[in-house]
Amino acid sequence: MKFAAVLIAHASVTGALAENEGLTTISGITDPKAMLWDENDLGLYNYTSLTLAASCGSVMASYNGVSAKSNGGSMGTGSCCGGSVTTGCAYQCVELAQRYMHEKHGIIPNWHDNANMMCSNYPSGISKTSNPQPGDLWVRTSGTWGHVAVITAVHSSTVDVLEQNASPSGKNTYSKDSAGCFLTAGHSSGCPNHGYYCGNDGLGKDANNLYYCSGAGGTASLSSDCSFTCVTMPHGYDDKCGSGSCSSVNTGNYCGSDKIGGDKNTLYRCENSKPAGATYCDDGCHTAASGQNDYCK
Repeated sequence: MKFAAVLIAHASVTGALAENEGLTTISGITDPKAMLWDENDLGLYNYTSLTLAASCGSVMASYNGVSAKSNGGSMGTGSCCGGSVTTGCAYQCVELAQRYMHEKHGIIPNWHDNANMMCSNYPSGISKTSNPQPGDLWVRTSGTWGHVAVITAVHSSTVDVLEQNASPSGKNTYSKDSAGCFLTAGHSSGCPNHGYYCGNDGLGKDANNLYYCSGAGGTASLSSDCSFTCVTMPHGYDDKCGSGSCSSVNTGNYCGSDKIGGDKNTLYRCENSKPAGATYCDDGCHTAASGQNDYCK
């Protein structure tokens, strides 16, 4: 039985997108043009500098092969100039965090919270750390919405970050003290503890394979090349192989009962008609409207 220090995310905010004055917005936004944060929370920038943002979707900066993209004329607001994509509301701060963790660590992008909730609700494979490193997430929980960014460098009292929707350059510097928490997906293939783990559950390996760990810090060994994909289970339970098919669906997140032919309480990630991991939903899986990602309740 595994005992990794992670939690399955079952966000109280579903992440449903709202259409307001022709703009796609994050949940809870009533004024799509209003700034999300106090000007003092913008690090090296201010409200005026946000007006210098490049056009929607333009690459502002990159780190470790992942790009921060401009939210265009909606920079700093709850609106999403790029609409709804498989990794979130483009190009809000959470969208970058989800995309980075998915591309670099295989974490399923089903993080349906606003940034200020991310320290208490995070997907399997993510854990808190008191020793942040480049590639981890800096999360501010203060304010109505909070903010999240990818750490690119760590200094004695500050961190440099890659971010979206809070700077015209995609780069910024924040104090360590301003973080509500730091989140990590790990930096090696070392085992979290004894038990069976999917490759994307803190191991940095293939999300479709199941691995065995003899103990914390040990080397994970391949237990099973799952014929479909591997399902990350809640804390205290071993991960396991799951069945289904992504052959008839587009890229996105799907409940097992939504064209996948898998377990109805499991959320599957499909990319280019192939599986890319799955997460068991403690409270059941919600099938969203056509064109929207399904999510854990």
